[in-house]
Amino acid sequence: MEEELLYYFDETGDKGFVEKSFSISDYGIVAGILIPECAKELLEKTIGDALVQNNIGVPYKKLHCSEVFKNDDNPNLRKDIYSILSEFRDYQIVYEGQYSVGVKKFDESMVKNMGHYKKSVPDNIRINVPKEKTRLYISLLRGIIFMLEESVNAIGEEEVYMISDRIDQGVAEEACELLDKLRSDTEEIVSSSFDIQTRTKTERTFKIISKGDLFVVRKVKSIEYSQEVTPILFAADFICFELLRHFRKKMKKIQKPIKFHSAQFLEGFELKDKVAFLGDNFFSDMVFDPTFQDL
Repeated sequence: MEEELLYYFDETGDKGFVEKSFSISDYGIVAGILIPECAKELLEKTIGDALVQNNIGVPYKKLHCSEVFKNDDNPNLRKDIYSILSEFRDYQIVYEGQYSVGVKKFDESMVKNMGHYKKSVPDNIRINVPKEKTRLYISLLRGIIFMLEESVNAIGEEEVYMISDRIDQGVAEEACELLDKLRSDTEEIVSSSFDIQTRTKTERTFKIISKGDLFVVRKVKSIEYSQEVTPILFAADFICFELLRHFRKKMKKIQKPIKFHSAQFLEGFELKDKVAFLGDNFFSDMVFDPTFQDL
């Protein structure tokens, strides 16, 4: 019988608007736990017990790993959480990592390559190109949503719901708008031009209609933001925190960009066997490669 899957997630590192001034030291990670609803209660209780045993109890509203493990505090709790997550079977880690500079270069390259048609535009016509900024958090979520869709289809379950802790209201709205857009069969694109001789503006609306399920999200149903940090959301935060910590050590050692989903990145990570997506030629690692020059 098919059942609901829950994806508890958090974000760490950079998550704001991407800028030209960024370098390979600017990157973000969204990571979390994909778990069947029937297994959630047991993991919640087990993590909660570990927090209490290590004198980290309720309320959880301000419980974040950046504070709990600041200056390598609470080493026993860190060890306990790793042990629980290593032994617990019924979940997978799904994460996305991207370099801000890679996302920026990709966006610029796409605009450049899409603008080749302008050569046939008369000199008196000026095409208005939208200058929307890309927020890294939204770019990361896009990758996560597609991975969740693939995971649910592979497992054969019916649907998945995404849950995270509290975030800025404006960002939360952007996230929900992103999911609505990915779930829609139709996307509208507005193009405008201005004739400098007649001083008239023209707008056209194009509809892109997707046929089939290749580019449309069906199984990811919603994104919800909780007002408090529950034990299982703390576990998601823990995975984010530890992935970032692990990544920084790797970057410091080799001093060059690492593919986020590669064997090189995950080598030595204690929960590597729980990761759902792993590969040296992972799609987003190639698309958002911070070293690429052009498409």
